[in-house]
Amino acid sequence: MKAAEAESSEKIEIDLSFMTAEQRKLVAETVVKRAAGRMTVYIHCGAMDPNEVVDLAQHAHSIGADGVGIVTLLFVNLVFVIMAWLFESSKLLSDNCSKYIKYDNVALIAPNRRDELKADLEKRTGLKIERIEVGMIDYLKDAVLIRIFYDEESDRGNSIPED
Repeated sequence: MKAAEAESSEKIEIDLSFMTAEQRKLVAETVVKRAAGRMTVYIHCGAMDPNEVVDLAQHAHSIGADGVGIVTLLFVNLVFVIMAWLFESSKLLSDNCSKYIKYDNVALIAPNRRDELKADLEKRTGLKIERIEVGMIDYLKDAVLIRIFYDEESDRGNSIPED
């Protein structure tokens, strides 16, 4: 946590996370006194207890600090919880299953025949295919490597079904 920052972008950092409020006040007083107006001093006043935050901010003002910073652990924890929820519920992160298939009908990989390709793959695999990626094409063997994406609860997390 930043206890002071110089105008010349030189930074002084002191870890205040394990100090008591009284110890933090002493550090703040020392930093403001040592800076003696030669640099801008911001005092971090974040804490879990709102009363402690107010007390530290009032103290910082009374000793002549140029500003205060307030980020509580509750805020940081809340951000992490929200991010985890977004990633878990996001459609950006697909939990679909996928399989690689060596496919033998290269004629159907043309963009204008994707519906036929999808129908043929669904008929052969018995899966409801959501998306198809066409990979390596071997015209000499009339084969193509295709990756299909599907949503099958029993297959989730494993692209090789268990027998």
